[in-house]
Amino acid sequence: MIWWNISNESSSTSSPSTGVRLVQTYANVVYQYCPYWGACLETDTAEAWMDMWGDGSWFIYADWYANW
Repeated sequence: MIWWNISNESSSTSSPSTGVRLVQTYANVVYQYCPYWGACLETDTAEAWMDMWGDGSWFIYADWYANW
C-alpha cells in the first residue's frame, strides 16, 4: 500500500492453569511507510505487554522502535 501500511499484527493472552495468579497479554504490530508503490522506506514496530495478578495489581510496558 501507499503511505503507512500494517505489515504484521499479532497478540496473545495466557491461559493460566487453576491456582496460577498471573495472566499475561501481549500485542505487537509492524507498520511500514511506503511513499511509492512497492518502495517501503521505514518500518516501525510497536508492542505492549500487560501482566495482571490475582490480587488486583498490574503492570504495563509499551515500546516503539524504528528499523530504518
